[in-house]
Amino acid sequence: MNPEHLKLVHVMHRKEPSEERVNFFFTAEKWKGEPKILEPHRCDDLKWFDIDKLPDNIIPYVKQTINCILHSTLYSEHGW
Repeated sequence: MNPEHLKLVHVMHRKEPSEERVNFFFTAEKWKGEPKILEPHRCDDLKWFDIDKLPDNIIPYVKQTINCILHSTLYSEHGW
């Protein structure tokens, strides 16, 4: 992947009970191949969804990130 095809769209400072993380979310304007699960012990399915028809069981911090991206909010915090 060419880094020029990536755009930073959100940064999240996230706190979990046992750790603290900073996540960086990018959009890719061009890519080759198909997305695939590289951590099968953490994920059991991979599907495309319309942005207004996301599943009910979406991970809360991911849902927050998507909402922030849709509203052009570059930074948020979760779990504090």
